[in-house]
Amino acid sequence: MIDTPASNVILTAAHCGLGYSDNYIFVPKFIKGAGPDQQPYGIFHIQHIFIDPRYIPDKGHSSTKKPWSDLDTAFARVSANQRGRQLQDAVGGGLTFTQPMSMTCGGYYGGVSGSPWITDYQDDARTGHVIGNLGGYNGGGNDADVDYISYAPAFGSDAANLLADAIADREPPSNLPPYQGIQAKLPGGATLWQHAKLLASGDYTGNRRSDMIVVWSDGEVTLYPGDGKGGFLPERRLQAPNSTWTRAETVTGGDFTGSDLSDLMVRWSDGEVTLYPDVSASGMSREVQMAPSGSMWKNAIQISAGQFHNGKYATDLMVRWVDGELTLYTYVGAGTFGTETRLLAPNDTWKNATLLTSGNFSGKANWDVLVRWVDGELDTYVATSTAGLGAEARMRDPNDLWKHDLVMTAGNYTPNGFSDDLIVRWSDGETTLYADTAYTSLGTENTLVFPGT
Repeated sequence: MIDTPASNVILTAAHCGLGYSDNYIFVPKFIKGAGPDQQPYGIFHIQHIFIDPRYIPDKGHSSTKKPWSDLDTAFARVSANQRGRQLQDAVGGGLTFTQPMSMTCGGYYGGVSGSPWITDYQDDARTGHVIGNLGGYNGGGNDADVDYISYAPAFGSDAANLLADAIADREPPSNLPPYQGIQAKLPGGATLWQHAKLLASGDYTGNRRSDMIVVWSDGEVTLYPGDGKGGFLPERRLQAPNSTWTRAETVTGGDFTGSDLSDLMVRWSDGEVTLYPDVSASGMSREVQMAPSGSMWKNAIQISAGQFHNGKYATDLMVRWVDGELTLYTYVGAGTFGTETRLLAPNDTWKNATLLTSGNFSGKANWDVLVRWVDGELDTYVATSTAGLGAEARMRDPNDLWKHDLVMTAGNYTPNGFSDDLIVRWSDGETTLYADTAYTSLGTENTLVFPGT
């Protein structure tokens, strides 16, 4: 509890306040098993929680400290209790609001995060100075990745401003400058990126680095040239919003025509398949029909270009069909799907392969296939070829987080090039690059689009 003129402000951690609903309550000195009227200070309903809009929750429960881990602080306003008394009047005392800190101490368990770090505490008066709040294990900041080290973000001007907003009962401003100068690497914010329908990687600028094409839900198509450092140069519009490109169902970038620039292949909603050779920042110069409208390709749920025949370029096409069949086409070119090889007959298992992309995650001559399943599981099939799917390697067990991976693509976006990088667009519009993803583990997480923006 914070000593304020409002008499109704409490301190917690930002990650504790996420997902707040109007049935949250605060019960000081809670007695388990006792009824509402037996709680010594009563029950206080949470009215509103105040969180710095620049705070980013950790989706992957990483223990590594991020710059915004220092913003893992929240204040909440509570109503009077069932006896009509304000919190501070009922409990008495209050902490006075006054750099990162840590302590090594075992015995702290789930639920302790958000508790205050206090100096000069006077037990008889219940007063002292609050200088931080416990972030908790896996809340961000525990670089040692051990459960007996707790950390606290140090209070400064950001926390003081957030407290002032809570006392005044006003929303924190949404136009705050980026925390510690951190800027998103893609423009527009998460609200915009929720409309990024399809992604495709390829070298569209001729500099042997990966660039990203985005097909938006309104039919706009944009190119984001990669800077080779995990970021992007200013976007280039390839197509203005239009009704034609709203019918694009799945896309992939590959080198099907053998030139210095990558090509873009599109499967449309009516079953037509189109190849756009040598896409560049100047646009799409011409169109090659690969399959006509009404063809069997309307059942091709996902297409993904790669190098699966021990060659030099990504001239092959992996296709997952609606019935679970998996087909590999090698030596694809303008106007031809090359040689067809069935990797899997129709089956129920691969009907649940919600997303599929290809890349070199293992360092082998043939590329790997990465699959996100309907239950959130991630698997890599290492060195896939015409002889069959490669050996299965588990990257993530079934989980709720990766069910929110709605679009993904892989390419060489970062400088060292040991293995490809994975880009994921989440359901809330947040977009993440996992640099140097290996076939058994995700690479270093880089935020391209922050959530809540």
